[in-house]
Amino acid sequence: MTRSRIGALLLSLLAGGLTVTGVVLAATDSNPGSRVRDPLALNGFPPRSAEVHLAISARQGYQVTGDVALNFVTDSLSGRLNVPLALSDLSVNVRLVEHHLYLGLANLSSVTGKSWLALASSQPSLYGISLEMTKPDISLISGFDSKSVSHSGYLTTYTFRRHHMVLYAPGALAGVLPRQGAVTLSITTGSQGELVGASIEVHTAHSDASITMSVLSYNRSAHVVAPPASAVTPLGPLGLKRLLGGSPLGGMLSPGAFSSLGQLQLN
Repeated sequence: MTRSRIGALLLSLLAGGLTVTGVVLAATDSNPGSRVRDPLALNGFPPRSAEVHLAISARQGYQVTGDVALNFVTDSLSGRLNVPLALSDLSVNVRLVEHHLYLGLANLSSVTGKSWLALASSQPSLYGISLEMTKPDISLISGFDSKSVSHSGYLTTYTFRRHHMVLYAPGALAGVLPRQGAVTLSITTGSQGELVGASIEVHTAHSDASITMSVLSYNRSAHVVAPPASAVTPLGPLGLKRLLGGSPLGGMLSPGAFSSLGQLQLN
């Protein structure tokens, strides 16, 4: 079995963002040139924080986007996701801090009287993710049929492809990710080998899906605090399911999705 640690990183961020079926990345430099300064260079030191952008596509015309800030020192994160509904987009604020997952939804106060929901959640260690972002070890990725390398200025993109691959996904992702299909994994690194972007794309006979993750910044302030207690309604997993119905949103925002960050396996 091949364990793709970059694939794990990507789905770590995805698990906090959405349950979907696959992935695609395009991280390119709009102004390539060897003299352009790399704004994400880490000088070999693991980042204390990172801000990333997610774009997740599944089914026909279904796309979720969002920005997530991760604090690797306190193992916390915060972000905002834009989730398409039937007639409009739903904006969801997410915070994982102090062993609780907090969800802020538009118009939630009209339903519960308060603007945030709180669910008890395991708090995964994000330190391993920070090490992967410092300089992913591309040589450890194996099990693919082909590999190609391309360059654009100080960026290097590694692309791996395999026609038939089995995926093992944790928790809430297990029911919606394709069990197998044609997989394309892409990783883009900067001038010092730091992670700039990553993606995984799955094509099956019946569906395609894609996830794009790009790093917006490293080491900016990412102080995550819990919402005021007066603005929070405690909620259990069954209450979340009743509130959100059978939509994918319930699975992607479940505590189980967050507690199992980084456990995608490719076989």
